[in-house]
Formats: sequence, C-alpha cells, structure tokens
Amino acid sequence: MNLADCFQRIQKSSTERNELLVSIHNNLQLRNAIKSYLKSKGATDIELDHLYNETLVALIKTGFATQNVLNLSGDLEPYLMGIARNLCTRSAKNESVKSRCRKSSPTKPQMTSRWPKKSSLPKNDTLCCITF
Repeated sequence: MNLADCFQRIQKSSTERNELLVSIHNNLQLRNAIKSYLKSKGATDIELDHLYNETLVALIKTGFATQNVLNLSGDLEPYLMGIARNLCTRSAKNESVKSRCRKSSPTKPQMTSRWPKKSSLPKNDTLCCITF
C-alpha cells in the first residue's frame, strides 16, 4: 500500500480510516513481521501488542498531522516498521532510566547523629544529618 493513499484515506472520513485500520490489522504477514522485529529487540509478549497498537496510533496521528500528503511516497510496510523501531527504542530508553532510578535511590534515608564542638551549641543539643 502506498503512503500517500494511506494518508488520504485517514483524512477522508472515519469510515475510510476504520477500513484502513482493519485491512492493516488483518494483514497477518505485516503484523507478524512487526511483532517478530520487536521481539528480536527484546520486547516482552505483553509489550508486543502494546507496541503494535501504538504503531497504528502513530500512523493515524501522522496522517492527521501531515498537511501535504501528495508529496509522500513509498510503501506503508517499511514506514510502519520504522515507527515500531522508534517506539521500541523509546520504550527501552524509558525502562533503562526507570531501572537506573530504582537502583540508585535508597529505600530509606539513614539518620546519623554527630556531636558538634561544645562551643558551637548549648549543652544537650545534637546535630542530625541525613545521608543518601
């Protein structure tokens, strides 16, 4: 399927858009190719469906955002693979950041007491410091 035709169908009407989505979703060869690629990049089974659906959502958003659809050329399949790749990369980066944050943040701050010099504070006062 041609990208220009695809984007025209997205913008034409909700009926055309829905028919387009059904035809893309029913294309088992394309769906399996995208999911296989995502799996090879480390996506879990749960993430596969989510990333595939997000790929279709991104296609629709692009179709609405694209003003000059007649200048687009190329096939839909490589375009969808590119979207899936970018979503997978973004997802992996987000998980990497979350993982680093979980590893670097302590569960509880530790309290330590340090006694200052007698001359700086009145008797029986303590100075507490929180260390991370």
